[in-house]
Amino acid sequence: MVLEATYGDRLQPRTDPKDELKEVINKVVAREGVLVIPAFTVGRTQDLLHLIHLLQDEGAIKKVPIYVDSPMANAANKIFLDHPEEHLLMVEGDRLVPPICLCDFIGVTELNQSKNLMKKEGPMIIITASGMLTGGRIMHHLKARLPDKKNAILFVGFQALNTKGRLLQEGIKTLRIHHEEIPVEAEILTIPGLSAHADYQDTIEWLSHLKKKPKMIFINHGE
Repeated sequence: MVLEATYGDRLQPRTDPKDELKEVINKVVAREGVLVIPAFTVGRTQDLLHLIHLLQDEGAIKKVPIYVDSPMANAANKIFLDHPEEHLLMVEGDRLVPPICLCDFIGVTELNQSKNLMKKEGPMIIITASGMLTGGRIMHHLKARLPDKKNAILFVGFQALNTKGRLLQEGIKTLRIHHEEIPVEAEILTIPGLSAHADYQDTIEWLSHLKKKPKMIFINHGE
């Protein structure tokens, strides 16, 4: 068996990521900051927009401008919205949970729109790629937002070793972007429960249901 074990070295908290997202958004909005969320374009971005919609619907967070600055993410959003019949329905108790519903957001596709976004003041939320800070429009947003304590960078996915995302999580004080040393004054936050990877407990639990024990397991993509 070839098996991924991305979080093979840790046990993720069993807290509700929606509650954690509510706390983060309310904290950053209260200080009129900009919340920058690096997110994978297909799946994670839509999860975030759905959770924000639920929080807004409950009145748990204030409505602030939300920008999705990624042509690919916006193309994926359109597919999700155009095909609700393909969404997975869930049942909680005796209640049918509606399929994914995205909050009101402003899709940014053109480069000049993205550049203008960097000049805007908060409070607002910017969701953009890449999820691990390996390139893309997120780098320009980091340059604009990292030096200000009002702002926050929120990680919602795995950050591989030696990526800029992992360096920020580990507390680096300056981050080199486009040959410049950018001071890290913004708050660096992580919601582990929004990552799609299993932790070691989930992995072992999944393996325990196999009817036939594998002769050998190769661990791939693991820590």
